[in-house]
Amino acid sequence: MIDRGLLATVAIIVGVITLLDRRLRRRGEAKEPILAMASGPLMAGLAAARLAAVALDDPATLSRPFDLLLIRGGMEYWAGIAGAAAMVWFACRREQTSAWQRLADLAPFALWAYAAFEATCVVRDGCFGPSSPVGLRPGGLGEPQLPTGLLVGMAVAGVATVLWRELPRLSATVVVAAGVVAVAGARSVSGFALPKVTAGLTRPHRESLAVLTAAALVGAGMTARRAFGATRPRHSTSHGPGLLGLDDGATISASDDGASAATFPDSSTERPCSDTL
Repeated sequence: MIDRGLLATVAIIVGVITLLDRRLRRRGEAKEPILAMASGPLMAGLAAARLAAVALDDPATLSRPFDLLLIRGGMEYWAGIAGAAAMVWFACRREQTSAWQRLADLAPFALWAYAAFEATCVVRDGCFGPSSPVGLRPGGLGEPQLPTGLLVGMAVAGVATVLWRELPRLSATVVVAAGVVAVAGARSVSGFALPKVTAGLTRPHRESLAVLTAAALVGAGMTARRAFGATRPRHSTSHGPGLLGLDDGATISASDDGASAATFPDSSTERPCSDTL
């Protein structure tokens, strides 16, 4: 049986990413075709997500290769993300380029794709959520519900847009961590709102909470490290009259990267100091 809703979702995601990619490259804001960059990681991610789901839920299926192709049978989201990231790492290692920078370049597009997936709940089984006087009515239900997937899609798309605009001013690790925090946070919050078969947290919900905590700690650590590095004082040494041929009261300042400059009391300008003085 063909799942028309899932096919429509895939078509919408590919269409959205293709349009964004063409527009950004036409404006000179994208480096290379995003579908070419993401095709390998996407395939690796889908394979990892499906294999992880089968290994956790029905290990016997591993011996039936055709059953592995039934994506409808389940996917492990974060295992797929790990598989895609590993593929990027291997490719960049082979090309001797920065894996963090490649992941940062892909992050906004990955967020836009995830946002499109969540928002297209309207063409799949319906947008479920808590009962609400204002909302959508999924098929088979008699009362409207808050469209959690639609709201998550809008929020993640907003984060993706902000990250894209700030990409030149942020480090690659901060962009990647912020993207992971956005998705993990959205999945964690929506996990409380979506209806559950059993009481307590589901396995995907627990995984998203764990990833959210880890990514938030990494992002906070990187931000604090950058802030601390930016506020470190410059080391200075004052010399007496005529020392090293400088005027009275001149000061040599040395920054952390080894650069040095001389400051004179009668001028606000700094003159470069030669390392051979």
